[in-house]
Amino acid sequence: MIKHFIYEKMRNLIHLHSSLQSVSEYFPLEVLPNECGGKAGPIQELMDTHLKRIENFREWFLKDEKNNRVNESLRSKKL
Repeated sequence: MIKHFIYEKMRNLIHLHSSLQSVSEYFPLEVLPNECGGKAGPIQELMDTHLKRIENFREWFLKDEKNNRVNESLRSKKL
C-alpha cells in the first residue's frame, strides 16, 4: 500500500520478500541473523558485536564530528 505514495525511483529500491528463498537471492544466508533463517548468529550477538566496533572508533567519531563540517556557503542554491 505504501508503494503507491512514494516516487517510482524510491519504489524500485524497496523489495518485499515472502520467503527466505527470495531473500537469499539478494543476501547470502551467512549475513542474515538466525532469527531470520540465516547463519550469522543471534540478533543480540550481532548487535553487541557492532556496538563494540562503534565503541572502538569512539575517538574517531568525536574528532570527525568536531572537525568535519559542511561548508554551507558551497551548497548550490535551490531554484
